[in-house]
Amino acid sequence: MFLVDADPHGIEIMSTWVLGSSALSHDSSNLAIGLDRATWLGLRPTRWDEDGIARNDLIPLSPLDRRKAISMSKRDWMPEEWR
Repeated sequence: MFLVDADPHGIEIMSTWVLGSSALSHDSSNLAIGLDRATWLGLRPTRWDEDGIARNDLIPLSPLDRRKAISMSKRDWMPEEWR
């Protein structure tokens, strides 16, 4: 189970544990826990509206956050529900 911030940095931390790091992708089967064993706890960006969280209440993403999010969204192995 993972409780991480629902920002690009938190999602990247979770993806490293679940899917493995890019640098060690050759050994990810031994170093990552896999999607079937991972559960994301906490708020997800896709649920903000359902949970009544106003966009004005959120901390704006920095330019670095935006670049990281765009880069991560282009990764083929990134699960669609995390994008």
